[in-house]
Amino acid sequence: MRSTRYCMRKVERLVSGATRPAPEAFAELVRSNSKLIYKMSLRILKNHSDAEDNLQNVLIKAYNNIHRFEGRSRLSSWPVRIAINEALMKIRKRRLADAVRRIEAATQDQNCEALKIEDARPDPEHQCIANDLAAKALRSLQ
Repeated sequence: MRSTRYCMRKVERLVSGATRPAPEAFAELVRSNSKLIYKMSLRILKNHSDAEDNLQNVLIKAYNNIHRFEGRSRLSSWPVRIAINEALMKIRKRRLADAVRRIEAATQDQNCEALKIEDARPDPEHQCIANDLAAKALRSLQ
């Protein structure tokens, strides 16, 4: 446990302020965080293949954006946060793609009632007539 903390502090020193981390520093960051990133991704995505893809995406993003790490948290928590954000984004994209597929399937079905979209706003013509009738009614009361 002590050696892991020591290595992470060393990695933080090697990475801090760098536009590109030293290869050995980034390798240590990958070694020490890959399992946690994978487990977090798997917990959210519930699919081994998606979790592996997410791990790769996170490591690429972390490497390319290491200069954005502000040091307000431990370096080890930064790729985990990236992993969570990436996994949630993947779920959002998946849901959107599913919704688009359902809409496309519904539009192909001519008898589908699911796509009837009604405007809840009042009809401008009816609203104008109602306003005129209300004005006439008020004038007749005077």
